[in-house]
Amino acid sequence: MNASSNVIRDAISAPQIRAGRAIIGWTQERLAVESGLPKRTIARIELEEGMPRSSTLDAIRSALEAGGVEFTNGDAPGVRSRIARNASIEREAAKQQRDHELGVCELPRASAQNIPSAPVPDATSIRVKSDGN
Repeated sequence: MNASSNVIRDAISAPQIRAGRAIIGWTQERLAVESGLPKRTIARIELEEGMPRSSTLDAIRSALEAGGVEFTNGDAPGVRSRIARNASIEREAAKQQRDHELGVCELPRASAQNIPSAPVPDATSIRVKSDGN
């Protein structure tokens, strides 16, 4: 069995690990504690030294995900904060609940083409009501 067969298909990359740590403000030491791996292992993976086992990458991935990192793989591998995304979803849900309770209905925005134009009177046809008259 060669080293490349130890890597899972959706393996996380060294840049993803570094970015994930940065997003949640973790040091290599913190990731080592959270993943149960030696700090030296984390450092070597981030420096792309050697080929880590899939179980090692799984431990790192699990620790970072528990810390709030979401890995995006596929055509554009990356990371993002799951916490910020969830907070945004929660804010939107709370807004919708408030609007529902208040009976607010959000209508689709009309384009300028769909708004009928009303004739604007010229200045001579406008009368201003005064208090004295």
